[in-house]
Amino acid sequence: TLEVDFGESWVDIAGVPCKVKYLMATLPFSNAYFAKAYPVERLESLLDGIESAFRYIGGVVDRVVLDNTSLAVKDVLAGRDRVQTEAGRPSTGQSSRSWRPTCRRVSSTTGARFEEALAEERRRLRAMHLPRRLTGGRQVRPPPRGPGDVLGADPPRLPARVWVKLYHDRVAIAVGAEVVAEHRRAFCRGAKVLDALHVLPLLERKHRAVAEATALLDWRLAPVWQQARVELAKHTRKPDQEWVRMLRLMETHPAPAVERAVTAALERHSPRLETVRLILRQQEAGPPSVCPPVSGVRPELPGRRHTVV
Repeated sequence: TLEVDFGESWVDIAGVPCKVKYLMATLPFSNAYFAKAYPVERLESLLDGIESAFRYIGGVVDRVVLDNTSLAVKDVLAGRDRVQTEAGRPSTGQSSRSWRPTCRRVSSTTGARFEEALAEERRRLRAMHLPRRLTGGRQVRPPPRGPGDVLGADPPRLPARVWVKLYHDRVAIAVGAEVVAEHRRAFCRGAKVLDALHVLPLLERKHRAVAEATALLDWRLAPVWQQARVELAKHTRKPDQEWVRMLRLMETHPAPAVERAVTAALERHSPRLETVRLILRQQEAGPPSVCPPVSGVRPELPGRRHTVV
């Protein structure tokens, strides 16, 4: 049995007090526990936390006991009777052990270092439990083979159907069984998350919309990109289309490498797509090999004197 519950703790992230939700999973047999932090307490966080706990202990259990969290229990009735949600399991009403993260102050502005601190504490606690105590007593079965998905099996292969998978940290959009885009989730009210790389293929065809594309306006590009766009307007008939094609090089190359190539192309007074591609290939190939100097003297041949008549 794995006992699971949610808790909350205040942490200081970059000088700002923030309330962090964390999932707590306990193995009663070995008294070992697992914890993972989340920005919100939602069903997708619960499913991810349970899966993460299974990965941590190295197997799965026969039963997961949830406390009276609203994610699994709609209403608490008399005794041990509960009205469960669709994702709920029988609950005993017992809470996991009282626990609070030991790390309360981190400098990260995103909270990533807080999760790193939790991971370090999990490694320390795991070292305190021998493998036989962590998985003993027929408490844990080997995990199933193959990759899993906390949202269940992949959808049927219907090419015309679009699926949206909501995870605790991202949103995945799939056409049939193929994931075509992923976006990180934002939990601030009114926040929007735009990935310009996702709209570049469309803007390449509809290049007249480049000047008004919100994803490009919100994209914090290096100044060299605006300089390249200005120079392209002087040399090409469809400057925005070629500019978008240059931006699309970041789909297959690291952004810093592409920026260096664009800078080099501007220095050569050739702000063209083919020039940037050539420079990228040169960067990937590295500096040319240095050939040793070739001497015209052949010491293995006997010396001869020539007489000019």
